Amino acid sequence: MTSPLRRGRLGLVPAAILVTSVIIALAAAGCGGAAMSSPSPSAPADPVVARVNGREVRQSDVDLARAEGRLVGQKDTTQAGLRTAIDGALVAAEAERLSVAADPAEVDRRVAAVRDQLGGQKALDAALAKTRMTAGQLRTSLEQGVVREAVQNARFPQLRATETAVRSFYEKNREELFTTAGQWALGAFVVRNEGIAGNAVKRLDQGRPFEEVARQFSVDPELKSSAGMMGWVSPSSLPAPLRKAVAKLDANEVTPPTRGPGGVWILKLLDERPTTVTPFAEVREQIQEGLDGQERSAALARWLQKARARATIERL
Repeated sequence: MTSPLRRGRLGLVPAAILVTSVIIALAAAGCGGAAMSSPSPSAPADPVVARVNGREVRQSDVDLARAEGRLVGQKDTTQAGLRTAIDGALVAAEAERLSVAADPAEVDRRVAAVRDQLGGQKALDAALAKTRMTAGQLRTSLEQGVVREAVQNARFPQLRATETAVRSFYEKNREELFTTAGQWALGAFVVRNEGIAGNAVKRLDQGRPFEEVARQFSVDPELKSSAGMMGWVSPSSLPAPLRKAVAKLDANEVTPPTRGPGGVWILKLLDERPTTVTPFAEVREQIQEGLDGQERSAALARWLQKARARATIERL
């Protein structure tokens, strides 16, 4: 299920939508942004750039914050990165005070989820290179996100969405988030004209296997090589004439020759999966968690604003 909420900075994105937001950002990356300059030979590799209530903020913290900003499409500036890094120091200090930390297993799960949904390690490496974010920075960012969620849950456990709000979210998003559209398992082949289609239909009427006829007649190379097997497809992905023809079939029936893209099509309905709606009871807890997270995230943002105003911040 896709979570109801985004929470701004990568570290604030809830687990349920974290992977999706990261993938979208990585896919859209590579459109510019200020390049990070290398330190001079005499400069420390990771200098201290600020102190927050005595807690050091290093250049690597700013670089991480800037990488996060690029990832989610924010303006890439040193000033914005430093401000985010200062907030991070305040959250880290609060995490220590509350004795909360990131669960390494949860961090591993989130890293793996990003990698798997992108299509593997090579795809992740390529995507990170486009957005100029290292694998180490991604992991650290996800780890900080887990810590921030732990802090806001520990500080504001009393903030919970009402049952009315949870139900309302489900009803408003039932079709988009909680409905799985039906699918058809199809066989299909396409020929050049109605005359050839008629010959193919005769072969089928004589009892020849659909796969054999598809290999013999199809002018589409992929359908020819796959013996006409298209696999599971969404009805909405088919052109209207083909969709309407298949909709009239029962299992294992074949459409009459139907004009479509590239020629005349003959399709066979092999199997069908009905449209299903996930019941409210099965997703109620996930919705509750997401909406609770929204309220607690907003409360943490308000707390950070006050903590920043009270903090002794030394910029170096």
